This record gives sequence, structure tokens and C-alpha cells, in this order.
Amino acid sequence: GSFRCFMGSAGILFGGANAPRLVNSVVVENTATGDGGGVLARTADPLIAHSVIYRNTAGNGGGVFALPGANVVIANSIVRGNAPDQYDENGTGDVAVRRSNVQQTGGSNVINQNPLFYSADAPYDDGKDIWDGLEA
Repeated sequence: GSFRCFMGSAGILFGGANAPRLVNSVVVENTATGDGGGVLARTADPLIAHSVIYRNTAGNGGGVFALPGANVVIANSIVRGNAPDQYDENGTGDVAVRRSNVQQTGGSNVINQNPLFYSADAPYDDGKDIWDGLEA
């Protein structure tokens, strides 16, 4: 089947006057024709913790996009390989990054290192990661 996404977004949409949590989750390989390929925060204040946002694509905010009134916190997570960027605050929302591995500058205690995801099915020395190469 198919479904209709808000403003061409894909992956996860956070909206409403609440504080949802995305914890211990993986958001991978979503495509949006608009903003927010992996996560689009409309008016909510979501916490994204202990999660991976990887290889998502959108017009802006390939990984995470924050619209006006949204205050996103990314903590202890990996946000990499998204296009055209990892997160975007140009929608006038706010994205605070803390203690995370993000392929983009900014935030508090943020590193930008390849986390070397490896498939449990592949030998560790074959050079293949779980998604066929993290650096897209």
C-alpha cells in the first residue's frame, strides 16, 4: 500500500503539543520530496536518544528537519550519511545535539568519526559495514 506524508516528508513525523521520544531506534534509507527525510519535527519537542539516523534524503534536513515551534534534542545518537545534510534548523526550529556522533559541526560534545558498523554475518576483517559503507 501507500500513504500520504506531510509536506512530502518521509520516515517519522513528530507533531502536536507533546514531547515524544525516539529511543533505541534506527531510521534508515527514507526519501522525502520535501523536508525531513528521516525525521520531521513540526511543533513537537522530540528527544532522539540512543538512535541511528542514517542514509536518509530530502530537499533539506536529510536526517532531521525542525519547523517553527519544534525543539529537537539529539542525544547519544549517530546521525550520518544523510543528504543534503544531517540536520537543518533553517525551518526556524531548533536542533540541539549532545554527546553524539554527527557528520556535521555544532553541538555539545559531538564527534565526527565513522562508527564502523559491521554486519554480524560478515567477517570483521572484510571491510564491509552493515550498510555497504558508511561514508556515502
